[in-house]
Amino acid sequence: MGVFGTSTADQFAKHYDGAPKTVLFTTGQCGEACEETRKYLVRRKIDFEEHDAFNNDPGTNLYKEYGGTGYMPLIAMGQQRVIGHSPGDIISALAIEFGPTHIKSRELTALQRDFDALLGSGTPLLYQGYTRVVGFDQRKIEKEFDL
Repeated sequence: MGVFGTSTADQFAKHYDGAPKTVLFTTGQCGEACEETRKYLVRRKIDFEEHDAFNNDPGTNLYKEYGGTGYMPLIAMGQQRVIGHSPGDIISALAIEFGPTHIKSRELTALQRDFDALLGSGTPLLYQGYTRVVGFDQRKIEKEFDL
């Protein structure tokens, strides 16, 4: 299970030129979740840097700057954060930060059909009958459906 969302931390994972980058935070005790996430990023050919969140000062400080709270693994991808091993959340973060060229065509189809990841938040789209509501904005939903 993963947790996906936009960071409220002041620090965004980005290169010196301002382009988003991917940073994976792990620990020696993380086990299978960290290993599977690392393998998934490699298999997807995603360039990333890895830091131990607790065993060295630079990694620990960076982990805190990127909003780390103790759950592993943590992926910081631009403004997006993925906690835990969750390929679906990683795909949403890729779409938001790097655009549709970084995801497979079937993933793009699913994201366009069921999520607003390409619009910026990665939250599921809501439907009431044939009416589509993008994102999860309680006021917008109540207004749209006259609740």
